[in-house]
Amino acid sequence: MTLAHDDAQKKSWVLYLLIACAVLSLPLSIRTARWFPVADRLVYAALWGAGVGLVLARSSLPHWLAWCLGIVLGVEYALIFAGELLPGLHILFQDLEYLLGWLWQLAARGTFDSRPPFARSISHLVAETRVMVQNLTTWFAAIQAGEASTDTTALEIVVSFGIWLVSWNATYELFSRRRLFIALLPLGTVIVLNASYTGVGLAYVHFFLFTMLLLLVRGSLERMETLWERLGLDFSYELRRDATFTGLLLSAAILATALLMPYMTYNRAVFFFWDRVGPTLEDLYDDLDRAFAGRNPVPESTPSGRGLGAHSITSGGNLTEDVVFIVETSDPLPPPEEELMMLEEQGLGPVVPKRYWRERTYDLYTGHGWDSSERDTRTVEGDQAWREVNYPHETLTQTFKLQDTSVSFGFGVNEPVRVNQDYQVVTRGDEDLAALSVPEDTFTVVSQVPEATEKELRAAEEEYPEWVKERYLQLEDIPDRVREEAERIVEEEGSSTRYDKARAIEAYIRKFEYTEELDPPSLDTDIVDYFLFTAQKGYCDYSATAMVVMLRSLGVASRYASGYGMGYYDHAEGGWVVTQKNAHAWAEVYFPRHGWIEFEPTPTQSVFSREGSDAELPELPDAEPREQERTVSPLLLWAGGLLLVMLFVIVWPPRWIGGRTADPRQGVWGIYDKLVRRARWVGFGPHDGQTPHEYLSTLALQIENYTDLEAKGDMGTIRETYLKALYSEKPISEQEYHRVTAAFKRIRGKLLRLVFMGRSHTTASS
Repeated sequence: MTLAHDDAQKKSWVLYLLIACAVLSLPLSIRTARWFPVADRLVYAALWGAGVGLVLARSSLPHWLAWCLGIVLGVEYALIFAGELLPGLHILFQDLEYLLGWLWQLAARGTFDSRPPFARSISHLVAETRVMVQNLTTWFAAIQAGEASTDTTALEIVVSFGIWLVSWNATYELFSRRRLFIALLPLGTVIVLNASYTGVGLAYVHFFLFTMLLLLVRGSLERMETLWERLGLDFSYELRRDATFTGLLLSAAILATALLMPYMTYNRAVFFFWDRVGPTLEDLYDDLDRAFAGRNPVPESTPSGRGLGAHSITSGGNLTEDVVFIVETSDPLPPPEEELMMLEEQGLGPVVPKRYWRERTYDLYTGHGWDSSERDTRTVEGDQAWREVNYPHETLTQTFKLQDTSVSFGFGVNEPVRVNQDYQVVTRGDEDLAALSVPEDTFTVVSQVPEATEKELRAAEEEYPEWVKERYLQLEDIPDRVREEAERIVEEEGSSTRYDKARAIEAYIRKFEYTEELDPPSLDTDIVDYFLFTAQKGYCDYSATAMVVMLRSLGVASRYASGYGMGYYDHAEGGWVVTQKNAHAWAEVYFPRHGWIEFEPTPTQSVFSREGSDAELPELPDAEPREQERTVSPLLLWAGGLLLVMLFVIVWPPRWIGGRTADPRQGVWGIYDKLVRRARWVGFGPHDGQTPHEYLSTLALQIENYTDLEAKGDMGTIRETYLKALYSEKPISEQEYHRVTAAFKRIRGKLLRLVFMGRSHTTASS
């Protein structure tokens, strides 16, 4: 027994190391995200939980009692963690010193002080407990009143208990019942959720997956070794070394392949789930933000080639009058407001050129928003141009003074080419700017803005460059009626050139009602289709997206741009004041020899005026309401079934996940029942009056007759052991149980072969 125990300990040290790495991945990923105020202390919660789980796994306690004890200890630790109830070491040392003196006085003199030992520690515990209770009471009252609470006591209790519990579960289920899936699933789920919510700590997800693969290899190997030892089979211990090394290589190869290969998702399933659960989750997120308002904000990713995140069109948001930046330009100063209104009433046209302060551009349409394709980030020295345009242009200088330092990127009109300090450009190619990044709050940008007349744009019908065709004619599988609607519009207007098609689509979309109070469509609905045919109203995100998609469907290269509108001019500040309410999106169309030209499909904004342009946009009939197509998703039953399976696996795990019955006799009975059920699939069920001995003997002959495969040996093992379990008072040994299990698996395969051969109960009975 001692040698076996020592050997088991030697075998398990690798598992100890791997499970420790897996458990530590969670607190370290949370610490990296920095949203938890005292993240450094979470490592101790994970280690204590894992340690207690290991101790209980090695004990002889029933599983239900071990779980109850684990939960109770976890709650106790969470309260100590959040309330900092334990006294410091200096208090403990003082109490120990006092205890020694108290005992000496009692032993030598027979008297003792009235102050009991450990009075300081008890006073600390009582005082901190009162503070914690008061904090929780105040927090609960704030939540009941629907107010935000910045106290972190409740948050610390919830998070520390959660980490304790998943860490405890990982070690207990692994070492007690060898249920690897149940041990690692909760831990991995929390690690992935942390990375998904914060966008930080993905490296720890990869590390956990690598560790999990190794755990599965090593855990399965040790389970097989235990089985071989029980059956008295001889095996080489070099298998352990070779399997571990092979598992290491395979795990690394699997993870590397997963990271390098493009991923695919079944969007309809994701969309189906989010359409029905998403609103509830969003409300829950809002409630959690109010309840735990004391958490640290999730850090924003630094601008980089991969920092230009996707943009999904959801809702208009609550924009405020908070100033984002003030910008001074080299344009002529606008006249005072009274004079400006008078000039406009006289029909003199715009006195000041219309400018949009662009922040970023997108090229990939996803069906529900925009994303950016592969891009590079490079640093450019101050006052050095990252590129020079080769078309007629005007040079515009802009000096931005940021008031909101949380913005991710810099700004610039049309084509910014130079900044007065070191800056970064995020590009999709040598001539394709996605975004601009400037580290300082005040910076000057020089833009080269195209100067093109309407006549010149109509004449720009040359073939597009390859990079334009590759990126800016891309479309997902949009609904056919979107393309048909675009074709109808340009056909009715007689538009033949790219410019005329753009103006026709622009005018058509400007007929739609502007509103920010619009519920987003279901995620399996194309956003443009929803805007054109169902809602027939929306805000700038919708109108800009619709224009770009409709133009691309006509073969006109275009892109989605976002940033800010012009704002208002403040003569006291000497610049344009831009607020959050000026956040805007618009369409840009590419014209050979002229670059990107802005268009304005949002009806609340004025169109861009160009030399030689028409005074009025072409009039088109108002969009007629279309009946919304209603379809019933076929995923309803699949989603419900998947949910039931997940609940079954978690609440009542099947035996194949790693557990089995504790009584070998009952296990043999269960195998006989499963054998009978599978035999009935092919019409080989027992007949009335057959004893188990007669039935199993007949079943062996039937299997051999139909498959030409030997079955008498395995069936004899099952028959003799089952009869012993049924009638004999002698115990069923572990070896007997495992032999029956192995025999059943071989018989099961032969019965399955009969299913594929077309053997049914109908043919069997005929």
